[in-house]
Amino acid sequence: MSIRSYNKSVQLENYKETEEYKKLISSLEKKIESQTLSSEELHGFSTSERTKPSKQSYAIELKKQIEARNHRKELERLERMKPAISEDFHGYPNLPQTPPKVRRQRELDQMNRLSQGLTEQLALKNQSTIAYESLELERARKNNILDVKKYQEEQELKQIKKDSEKQILLAAWGQAHKAKELQNLLEKTERKGIKPLNLLQIREDEGENKRSVKKEDESLQVDMDIELPNESEKIAHKVSQGEFEKVDKKKYIKEKAQKLKEYLDKKAKGTYQYKIKKLIQDAKNQREKGRNNLKKT
Repeated sequence: MSIRSYNKSVQLENYKETEEYKKLISSLEKKIESQTLSSEELHGFSTSERTKPSKQSYAIELKKQIEARNHRKELERLERMKPAISEDFHGYPNLPQTPPKVRRQRELDQMNRLSQGLTEQLALKNQSTIAYESLELERARKNNILDVKKYQEEQELKQIKKDSEKQILLAAWGQAHKAKELQNLLEKTERKGIKPLNLLQIREDEGENKRSVKKEDESLQVDMDIELPNESEKIAHKVSQGEFEKVDKKKYIKEKAQKLKEYLDKKAKGTYQYKIKKLIQDAKNQREKGRNNLKKT
């Protein structure tokens, strides 16, 4: 029923409508009467009289509250210690849990992978170390070979130098020996005189020396134009030739020996032994000069 229809005058058409209207009026009257009742009766409960507080009862009540709080904390602690297993579905955890065997197997697999990785790293490290050591050994071997080769070359050069010096000394000694023999021969021919019988009685073991001296004399005659006495001149010598003064003989012998020495020196200068010897001597002089300069500084 709207407000507009409620305020309008009600037209009663039949008896049923009047009955309903009576019921409505009686209900309104009851509501008005209920407003006059007390608040206690209106809300449907009654308050008891207030008693005085008791310390003993308060202590008991406080002790109960403390015990209840401690019990609640203990239950919470035990609840936290429990695994996350659903109580409604037994065996199905609320949080995912790995079985111990599977977890242990995973740990073993991880340990095996780490061990394998470390083993591979160690093997690679060993291989690199071995390769580096082999390279160092190869480099050292090559250096040793080069050092040995250089040492051998130096020894060969020293040996060649010694051999060349030896050959030069032998050649010089041979030339000096030949010059000495030639000088002795000249002295013999320039003496008082040599008879043909004395020439024929020369020992046979000196024949080889005579032939070599003769060849040397011939070469000297060709190269230096020195007139040496031949066999016919030796035979033609008279005893009167021995009357020359000793001073003239010595002077003549010295001149011939000097010419022979000059010839031999000139001939030796054209040989490679002499050139090598000269180079060695120049090197020695240069070295001595350098040493002196260093000492001065």
